[in-house]
Amino acid sequence: LKKYAKHIGVELEVIPINNMDSVFEQLNQGIGDVVAANLTITQERLQKINFTHPILITKQVLVQRKPDNWKSLSKKKWKSQLLQTPLDLADKTIHIRSESAFYPRLKSLSNEIGAPINIKSVPGETTMELLIEKVANKEIDYTIADKNIAIVNMWHYPNIDANLVISLDQKIAWSTRSNSDSLTSSINRWLKDFQKTKKFKLLYRKYYNNQRGFNKRVNHDYYTLTSGNIS
Repeated sequence: LKKYAKHIGVELEVIPINNMDSVFEQLNQGIGDVVAANLTITQERLQKINFTHPILITKQVLVQRKPDNWKSLSKKKWKSQLLQTPLDLADKTIHIRSESAFYPRLKSLSNEIGAPINIKSVPGETTMELLIEKVANKEIDYTIADKNIAIVNMWHYPNIDANLVISLDQKIAWSTRSNSDSLTSSINRWLKDFQKTKKFKLLYRKYYNNQRGFNKRVNHDYYTLTSGNIS
């Protein structure tokens, strides 16, 4: 977003999101112009807002905890103790936000496997990362996350596993107001060109393929998820 703002010659103002459940209402009220929060494009959301060209493609995955003694077991052994397929979600309790893209997916999955999945809704200010932390700390047993986010958090919490895929490919994009066609078109033209550059690839690697850099960020005083500050 900083690079796009520079491209069109404006200053970027960043507003931290405190409650994801109301973010689309705030967007359409004009509180912000773009929402950048690892948002999945869905038909339901497209009835309320616009989305830009996809920034990346990911999948929804189950985040679960490895057995307590996993370090003393072979990989094959501890993996055998995890949920293996979506069928194993029958009668399990999964914590997610009800306004997230995970909620309708779990509802559909429950119908597909012909068994109930107990969905526990959490408040809108509960981030995906916080739910993953709760799984790692044994406060809850399961949550759903986007694979790109889950893999990064596996670096921080080695006792979690996020390899059980529960969805097809999902498009992740920025969202814009429903009446911001010109802004959406402008972002799309720039983004499609930017994604072909080395700068985009380096930016992607910095956040999703660099474990050392991630560990340095999460332990910093200005790590936004724990401090509420922006560096």
